[in-house]
Amino acid sequence: MKSMRIAFVVPSFPNVSETFIYSQIVELITRGHEVEIFAFSKNKTIVNHEMIYNYNLLDKCNYYPKYTFKRLFFEIRFYLKIIVLKKKSKSKLDWLHLVDYFNFVEAKKWFKNRPEFDVIHVHFGIVSLPIVKAILKRDIVNSKLVVTFHGNDLDPSRLNSFKEIYHDLFSQANSFTVNTPYLSGILSSICNFKNKIHLLPVGLDTNKFNNSSGHSVRCADEPFCILFCGRLIKWKGPDIAIRIIDYLVKEKGIHNIELKIIGSGPMKEDLKRLINKLELQEIVFMLSEKSQEDLIIEMSKSHLLLLPGIHDPITNRAETQGLVVQEAQSMELPVLVSDAGGIKYGLLDGESGFVVRQNDIHEFADKIEYLIKNELIRQKMGEAGREFVRNNYDIKLLVDRLEGIYKS
Repeated sequence: MKSMRIAFVVPSFPNVSETFIYSQIVELITRGHEVEIFAFSKNKTIVNHEMIYNYNLLDKCNYYPKYTFKRLFFEIRFYLKIIVLKKKSKSKLDWLHLVDYFNFVEAKKWFKNRPEFDVIHVHFGIVSLPIVKAILKRDIVNSKLVVTFHGNDLDPSRLNSFKEIYHDLFSQANSFTVNTPYLSGILSSICNFKNKIHLLPVGLDTNKFNNSSGHSVRCADEPFCILFCGRLIKWKGPDIAIRIIDYLVKEKGIHNIELKIIGSGPMKEDLKRLINKLELQEIVFMLSEKSQEDLIIEMSKSHLLLLPGIHDPITNRAETQGLVVQEAQSMELPVLVSDAGGIKYGLLDGESGFVVRQNDIHEFADKIEYLIKNELIRQKMGEAGREFVRNNYDIKLLVDRLEGIYKS
């Protein structure tokens, strides 16, 4: 394919949880495309991934000006609005601030006096608003606009608002990508341009996520290690994972197990209290966020990935894909997930793992017990999972499809 100039627009950079974006960027660079990154804020995260440094992505990133008189005016205006709306909940105020901000900022200063980009690829719908504004004002004229939705930009509880907020985006963008049929259904419910919607999962480097250590075989006296990895928020179900372990120990009498919870988020302290309350301190361990490299090490020492997500009782949000499910399968780990949202599309139910009804702690525990007692089946599931991911989620295959979207 002919080399292209591609701009990636993201909310912040770098971000430890957005490896799927960096995998896209790196693969495009290795194919000879010229890529620049545009971020609205600089993330001061401590955990970074090797590919950010190996490909000098920090040097390719342009940050939106942090302090300007115009931005200061915006902040003053918004906090005056807070005084008027002081009865609103914090989540609603945060949401208003986000929408106001992306409607307020101007992207034209980024692209002024630069060679034109063939494609401007924006990750997260809400982040595309300044780009759409620049297109409508003819500040951007010859670049194709591709927007990837991920889930928080299509919160089911705010679809009426999104229909209005994204009105110009739907007409001006050339293509939209979504990671699962679940998210495609949500977007299709408010977007009349269904021909622009492309199903494109987020992917991974299956050569990197490779169980070269061969630890997939479990010794008889070795604890059965279960891994939960994700942001510690209600709809990802970290508390449910702890209760599943509690049921296995106290109702099924299975003690030679352990659960490692990798991630950070607002539920962290509540989860610690739950672990203490259930007296599971000896078998449930809270770990911090991990780089890709450290996550691979943890997966190589584990025997199962558990992701018992739910539909959030307030917003109805659910996991849209859950890339960690594909990462685990690539590492030859069986995966045990709920049927909430789009997670269920990312495995072979009964072959590389199991899909269980959300909140069904008993059924989750039964499936774990089955895998503990059937080591050969667990290993075969791991092998099937790696083959499935290599054929459907490898970043090279997905960037082939992405290039096709750019070209079309």
